[in-house]
Amino acid sequence: MITEAIALQSQALADHYDWTQNLYIDLKNYARLCNQMMEEHEDLIQTFIGEAKRHPQAARLILYETDKSLCEHLVVYLQKSQKKNIVSSDIDLKASVDSFTSMLLHGMLRFSNFTTTLDYSRECYMQTCVNLFVRGISTLPLKEPGGSVD
Repeated sequence: MITEAIALQSQALADHYDWTQNLYIDLKNYARLCNQMMEEHEDLIQTFIGEAKRHPQAARLILYETDKSLCEHLVVYLQKSQKKNIVSSDIDLKASVDSFTSMLLHGMLRFSNFTTTLDYSRECYMQTCVNLFVRGISTLPLKEPGGSVD
């Protein structure tokens, strides 16, 4: 069941995603799509996390497949951005994408359990993740077209 959900999520990213070639906008759109998919499968994700210690080999396999299928498109995009000198060439893209998606997953889990105790919105959290990630990997100032530098 988890494998089928992962395949559907990966296909949604592959089919739905239109890169604008603007790092900030593309990562914001990617984050929103990932967050939407995680929210749709929140119960499955929570169950998987709870069962991972009982079935470590299956958990590793599923984590590997999730990482491979969900992050592959973003890594390729960032590799192209490195060639254009938009993304720093001295960072490991797979580790960077893993960090970014982990931040998004953590936010989804926090908001599903602690919404009343947080002093900021889900949108604010996601925007902050994108800002931190773009600032960390980019060689350019953080700008949204028509907007100012954050």
